[in-house]
Amino acid sequence: MDYFDIVKSEARSNNVSPYLIQSIIKSESGFHKQAISSAGAIGLMQIKPDTAKWCAAKMGISAPDEMELYQPEINIKIGTWYFASFLLPKYDGDVDKALAAYNAGHGNVDSWDEGEILFPETQKYVKKVKWYNGLYGWMYKNNEQ
Repeated sequence: MDYFDIVKSEARSNNVSPYLIQSIIKSESGFHKQAISSAGAIGLMQIKPDTAKWCAAKMGISAPDEMELYQPEINIKIGTWYFASFLLPKYDGDVDKALAAYNAGHGNVDSWDEGEILFPETQKYVKKVKWYNGLYGWMYKNNEQ
C-alpha cells in the first residue's frame, strides 16, 4: 500500500485512523501524487494551495508552495491535519460530516440542514471513503497477524 508509512505516522500524530486517511487518499487521487483537480486541488489528498497555507499557519509550519504540495510527505501531513485536527473537531467527531466537508467544503456543510448531504457527488464520496475504510481495515488487520 503506497505511502502507508507516512500515513501511519501522520495519523498517529493527529489521533485518527490510518485506514481512514488511506481511504481519503484512494478516493481523492487514486494514489497519484501528481494529481490535480479542475478546482486546483493538488496531490495525494487533493489540497488547494490556499487551504494548505491556512493549515500551515495553524500548524505552525512553513507554508508550502504549489510544487511542494506534490510531495507525499507534505501533502499527507497537511491533508491529515486538516481532516483530523480541524474538520473532525469542527463536527464533533462526526466522520460523515467531516468527510462531506473535505469533499464539498465546510461552508457548504455548515449551510445544510441537520447535516443532510445535498450534493449527490458528496454523498457518493462519503460512501466510497467509508467502503475503502472498511476494506483497508480488514486488509491491514489480516496482514498484521
